[in-house]
Amino acid sequence: MSEGISTVIKTENDADARLGLIHRDIRSLLTHGQVIVTVALHYPKRSLDQNAMFRGLAREISEYWNKTRKDKTSAEAIARDLKVEFGIIATEYSPVSGKRTARIKSTSEYTRKEMTALIEATLAWAAEQRIPLQDPRMP
Repeated sequence: MSEGISTVIKTENDADARLGLIHRDIRSLLTHGQVIVTVALHYPKRSLDQNAMFRGLAREISEYWNKTRKDKTSAEAIARDLKVEFGIIATEYSPVSGKRTARIKSTSEYTRKEMTALIEATLAWAAEQRIPLQDPRMP
């Protein structure tokens, strides 16, 4: 089990206010052993609204597809195929097997920017395929 702290700092004032707390937490953790301190940019995760929009688009596409094509499909299959085509494929190296594997990155791991790109690519693809979609911004 690991112990640690994590905090998001949004402004310089936040940084100034939290430095003392972070210093105290680091000193406390040092009583248990060495401490690794990492500072990185924070990329907010995709929003639930973005996820709902993408899933809604996949559902609409599959409904249209099933009305107009012989081979039927599901919204989940459409979402998977769109992620393969336009999304992010994560690769991971296993030191045990010595092999690199690839997997479709789950949209729950996407940043807002990545999700926006996937939605925009989906809308562009649907337009190219002449698949009529409702404006996703409308309720």
